[in-house]
Amino acid sequence: EALNTFTSELHRSLDLAETRAKVLNLLGGRSFRRAGLMEKARLIDEATRGRAPLRLLHWSVLKSVGELPQWSSNEGAEDVSKAVQRAISKKKGPLSSDFEASASRELMAKAEQRIVLVYVSHEWTRFPHHPDTDQ
Repeated sequence: EALNTFTSELHRSLDLAETRAKVLNLLGGRSFRRAGLMEKARLIDEATRGRAPLRLLHWSVLKSVGELPQWSSNEGAEDVSKAVQRAISKKKGPLSSDFEASASRELMAKAEQRIVLVYVSHEWTRFPHHPDTDQ
């Protein structure tokens, strides 16, 4: 049983190292930096094999919750496609649920430009799931 546990942990560690290398390579690439928001979300999903999708948190959700929610809770977080859909609908009115198929590339690109991303993070000094300060 100890050998099975060791083998399982070894495979997990190798998998994480491979994913980390893919993500670092992706984030360092010029094509990623130039990509639109929807394309970045797709590339991140592909590099992480769906384990760490790009999710957005609207400022109003952050204000109402009062803190950054745990990643696993997805409290108020939404897929990039939902944020793009909201940006399009503010300009054009409600869209069908299959908006990506019907929206033109130009319309989606303009909607992506209307979304302002602000990266917010903090350190965790107590483990697990406790922020280091009340600020």
